[in-house]
Amino acid sequence: MTQIKSFPATGTLLAGPVEYALDTYRHLRPLGNLAPGWSAVALESETPLHGEMVPLGSFLYNFLLRRSAQPDHFLLCGLSADLVMTLLARSTLLSSAFAPQVAIDTLVRDFVAAPTSYSLSAVYARIRGFRQTLRSMSFFGSDIASAALFRNHLPDLQPYRVTFRDLASGTEVGSVGSRGEVNFAFSGPRSLARMNDVLAFLHAKGYINWQRRLKIDLAR
Repeated sequence: MTQIKSFPATGTLLAGPVEYALDTYRHLRPLGNLAPGWSAVALESETPLHGEMVPLGSFLYNFLLRRSAQPDHFLLCGLSADLVMTLLARSTLLSSAFAPQVAIDTLVRDFVAAPTSYSLSAVYARIRGFRQTLRSMSFFGSDIASAALFRNHLPDLQPYRVTFRDLASGTEVGSVGSRGEVNFAFSGPRSLARMNDVLAFLHAKGYINWQRRLKIDLAR
């Protein structure tokens, strides 16, 4: 198995001709497998893409690629949203792939109604209604869905991103957004396995809707 340095991974679920686009993009170097279903690739660039102060030289940027059991369904993560968008644009995936819709609003209400193997350690939500002077709220804690204050506010909220915490271990796994955005701390195979479990949970519960083809946008 390939080993790469830990980094805070940011990316998106996507569907489309991902393998073909990445395999044929000549500035992308395969690094090998990291864990079952996961591999690493490196983007080669002659110019800095992540704010480096060195103007000359060759730059390498690592990415994580997860292949789903479903054909043409993937997760692509990099060190920053800008880097992921750059790779998608340079490999033509920005115009040929799409992101699914994730029913975060429904998920949060389900968590409030009944406990699962995960708790929510962060919830980001918009305020329902028009012309609100208060447009959004964020909640942080160990089990937000069980908090009375959050439950009282929920009728006025439209959650769009959550962070999952594994109840058994107390480990914070990562966050998922309503447009397929994914963030987690990559630190090796175990972190990939935990993220696999979250994605499997979302799939099994029917929260990921691949029929809703959303434009990939990590700038939100």
